[in-house]
Amino acid sequence: MKKIIITVVQIALVLTALAWPGSAKAGLPGDSNGDGVVNAGEVQNQVNSFTADFVSLSQVQRVLNTFLGIGYDAPIASAGPDQRVVLGTAATLDGSGSSDPNGGSLTYSWTLLSKPAGSSVGISGAATAKASFTPDLLGTYAARLVVNNGKLDSPAALVTVIASASPSLSGKVFSANQTGLAGVTVTAKMVGVVYSQNAVTGGDGAYLFSNLPTGSYLVTPSRKNIYKNAPVVFTPPAQTLTVGNFVSDAAAYKVSGHVTNTAGAALANVKMTLTMWLFTETLAPYTGPVAGESIFTAYTDAVGNYTLSGIPSGFYKIMPSLAGNTFSETDNFLIDHADKGIDFQAVLPGTGGGVTIQF
Repeated sequence: MKKIIITVVQIALVLTALAWPGSAKAGLPGDSNGDGVVNAGEVQNQVNSFTADFVSLSQVQRVLNTFLGIGYDAPIASAGPDQRVVLGTAATLDGSGSSDPNGGSLTYSWTLLSKPAGSSVGISGAATAKASFTPDLLGTYAARLVVNNGKLDSPAALVTVIASASPSLSGKVFSANQTGLAGVTVTAKMVGVVYSQNAVTGGDGAYLFSNLPTGSYLVTPSRKNIYKNAPVVFTPPAQTLTVGNFVSDAAAYKVSGHVTNTAGAALANVKMTLTMWLFTETLAPYTGPVAGESIFTAYTDAVGNYTLSGIPSGFYKIMPSLAGNTFSETDNFLIDHADKGIDFQAVLPGTGGGVTIQF
């Protein structure tokens, strides 16, 4: 029985080979060495695949289908999901989900169909299951994957990669009187990952986190109200966001003024340092500046004016500094319920005065 079936198979395979007379034909079914010709050895290899004494008709049919090209399916390419990456970060193209219904092995071919105008990027590992490229410009990149099982190419599979700027978080912290609150430490903590960044608000109450890894972040503001010796309360106390604002129960004010030289002419680029001071319940003695979170600076403009914004209530000293000039430091003063105006005039060494505080 086996011999009869094998004879039938041999005849069928010879007829199959004769179906392509003349020159060699690329991709000929049964051509295991790819030379375009089904030779006697390749026919015998298929015959030898029958190992049982009795060969089922399905085995015969499978061999005939292989040589005749009947029922031989094209492979299926999978280029993976669309992606969004940070500019300058490598995008991995994953074709490992590709398959061949016939159980054959696959070869891979990745190409970039489109990229932003001016981009010179190319694909690394274009003949592997997992290729990559690093976007060099903001915009959309389209990659194509075609796989081959040794006989047929797959239909193309496409994947889109969008390169965007580094993720950032931003917002403002407002005071109780709806101005920006300075000196607030804002912490952005990635949800589910041990990663965080801190930022400190400026005079307008704004904070910004840049170059963050992609992810979801819990943002929390914090600050101690030195004047009340208690934490500042924020609403909301924390939030998961991409852009978000907070409102505190602490009021904030401005300290501004004018700085002149000994002759009364405006002084530009004078550094103004405002420092909050600790105090006892009797308001004396002052124990020194509150390091880190309560030191504010600004510079005078071309006409000698300066403004420090977002200043919370408290006791402060302010001191100007500019090379070649001497100034008197203020006594401690209270900022509460209103903005403060303080003018300075440079003094001759060894003399007093030179400070005008507007209450």
